[in-house]
Amino acid sequence: MSLRHALLAAAVGGLVLAPVAAAHVEISPNKVTPDSVARFTIEVPTERNAPTVKLEVKLPPGLESVRLATKPGWRSTNRGGVVTWSGGEIPPDHSDKFVFTAHVPNTPGKELLFPAIQTYAKGPVVRWIFGPYSETPAPRVMLEAATTPIATVTLNNGGRDHHGIAIGIGIAFVAGLLALGIVFLRRRRA
Repeated sequence: MSLRHALLAAAVGGLVLAPVAAAHVEISPNKVTPDSVARFTIEVPTERNAPTVKLEVKLPPGLESVRLATKPGWRSTNRGGVVTWSGGEIPPDHSDKFVFTAHVPNTPGKELLFPAIQTYAKGPVVRWIFGPYSETPAPRVMLEAATTPIATVTLNNGGRDHHGIAIGIGIAFVAGLLALGIVFLRRRRA
C-alpha cells in the first residue's frame, strides 16, 4: 500500500470515527442543584442500520416526584424506578429526546447515574451502563457541591463538552494527516 493510500485511509477513518465516538445516550443538564426539582432531557442517537424502538432508564435512588413528559408516538411507564419509553421509532442516523422532571436528593457533590438500555428493532441492545471512559458510559448528573460565599462562575452547556472535544480531536487528526500527506507528496515530486 502506498503512503498516499495509507494517508487517505487514515483520513477517511478519522472522518468516519470521530462523530461515532462522540455519539452516546446522554442526559442534560450535567449539573443540578441539590434538593431541587430539575428538568432532565435524555438524548438517544440511533447508530445502527435499524431504528431504536425502546429506551429503559434506571433512575438513581433518591429521585422523587418523577413526571414523564408526553412524547407523541411513544408510550412511557415508570415502574420500580425504571422508566421505559416504547412504541415509537428513532430512524438510523437520527436522535431523539425524552424529557422528565424529578426532585433530586439533598446530597451535594454526589453523582447520580442513569444507566440506560437502548433496544433496536429486531432485538439488538446497547447497554449504556459503564464508567465515564468506556465506549458505553452510563448517563450521569452531578449534584452541585455546597458553595462558599466567594463568587463563582459555572459554565454549563448541557453535558456536551466531550462532543465538541471528540469532534475537534477528529478534525485536528484528519487535518494533520492531510498536511503530512501534502508534505510527503511535495517531497516526493521534488
